[in-house]
Amino acid sequence: MQNNYLDLDEPELNKLSIAQLPDYFERHGLQRLYTANNAAWTFDILSDRWQVSTKGTVNLEFMNEFDIPMQTWLSLRILIADKAESYKKSTVGTVASAIKSIGNGWQDCLHFQAAFNVLKDGYKRRLISSFRELEKNPLSEFLAIKTHFNPFIRFLQKQDFPNPKRLKGVFDPVHGVYTDEEMQEIQDKIRLTVSELLTQLEKNVVPSLALFLRFTGIIRVLLLISIYRRPAQLEMMKWSDVLPIGVSFKDHRYAAHSPAPEEETGFSDVDQVHLRTFKAKNGYGFRGYAERRSHRMEPEFSKLIGIYRYFYQLLLMDRLTKQGIQLSEEEWEDLLCRCPFLPGAKLFTTQYNTKRRLFASVGHQSDAMHSGSSIASIKRTSRRLGLSSTRIAHFDISNNRSRHTVITNALERGLSVIQSAAITGVTPSVVKNYAHLDIKGRVAINKSMAGHRVLNQFVRISLHELKNMDGVIVINEFDEVQGTLKNNTSCHTCKARICKPMGCYGCDNFTPFWDADHESNLAIIEQKISFTPI
Repeated sequence: MQNNYLDLDEPELNKLSIAQLPDYFERHGLQRLYTANNAAWTFDILSDRWQVSTKGTVNLEFMNEFDIPMQTWLSLRILIADKAESYKKSTVGTVASAIKSIGNGWQDCLHFQAAFNVLKDGYKRRLISSFRELEKNPLSEFLAIKTHFNPFIRFLQKQDFPNPKRLKGVFDPVHGVYTDEEMQEIQDKIRLTVSELLTQLEKNVVPSLALFLRFTGIIRVLLLISIYRRPAQLEMMKWSDVLPIGVSFKDHRYAAHSPAPEEETGFSDVDQVHLRTFKAKNGYGFRGYAERRSHRMEPEFSKLIGIYRYFYQLLLMDRLTKQGIQLSEEEWEDLLCRCPFLPGAKLFTTQYNTKRRLFASVGHQSDAMHSGSSIASIKRTSRRLGLSSTRIAHFDISNNRSRHTVITNALERGLSVIQSAAITGVTPSVVKNYAHLDIKGRVAINKSMAGHRVLNQFVRISLHELKNMDGVIVINEFDEVQGTLKNNTSCHTCKARICKPMGCYGCDNFTPFWDADHESNLAIIEQKISFTPI
């Protein structure tokens, strides 16, 4: 840093206009350029538009409308710039919005108090958090800023933090946990959508961009509800983060460009992949810090990812060939490992023209060509699924609800706070909020919660069966589906002495649904054994 604002002359500064600030900075040797959280970008603190990532811009033009002391105006910019050095654009944007909500209340502490008291809770939380961080900042270069904002800090210290009270809405049909029925609805609709997509995709036929982006959307949702990571974390993934089990991220030629997990899945007797994810909060930067463990994907989901990769490469190869760009097999592997796992349309529509420009457009640690709109994509995919239940006409798949559901379910099943935290990658302190539910709440949740993960049924059905969902199913006497048969003809030679579905258990031809009522079937079998041994 340069002077770091230690010697700001407040009387002199407050006499200046915004247009006079560049000269003031030059005379006092003050820092104007900052490095964003994405280190590829720098921004000028006196500029009204800060480019903090490939697609992220922070607009501060609104500050020019403030009628406040120049010392406060500049101090607020320094506060936002400090956030931009450590946090993603979305977080910086919320801080800027909270500052904007105060308006001319920044004139002095009394005006600030009046403006603060009528703010929405979200803005209050952001301002309290930001000034708490400022007050605890040990760096000497922030001493002048802390001194200037001292009355504001003292006021905010006395304010109660507006708690969002996540658990208050545990039974809220819009924001609370999913019920059994809703989990089943999600499961069924995703399975049918995957089946529909696979019937529209043909080997060696280049898919339309619209169809492929629909495929990307459903893969994004499946990831969300299978590894329970934030959309921002899914957004960071590249193809170098998807490796066969047994291949280490530390040793892979292209995956080694990024930090590797400390613990990886080492062996599998079936074809499976494991995924690498990165931390997305607390100023870690884009793909800066890998999570401790890689994520093992179930065999059938691994196969689906393989199909997704095939059509991804087919579409990209077609677009590049039309531009006259030909790549060797080694170049293709390098390019794909640079490409986002969940791309935006821009990857396929950009005119690269040359191989050199193509590789310059995507990097192993670059966020270029990543969609940057995971939350919007998840919402669009949810709407296409048409999810509904008896308690609500329409509901969406969301990150918060999925994580809320799985953590609550994990604790209800007896997992420890640390184990429950590991499922979603949150800290144990977050999970403790769920652990403090009373017995009455536990009983109610137990009755309304889904008992199994969403993908339990999906990942145990082969892709061939997904394309033939009207195939042979096994039902009980109440017409409830218990599972599927791979081949109905083999039943003609069945030697079991009891009928379906009881006689199907243990047969290689039978694939049970994990959420079916198998306990009732077991009870019937035990009753039959007690009277007539099989």
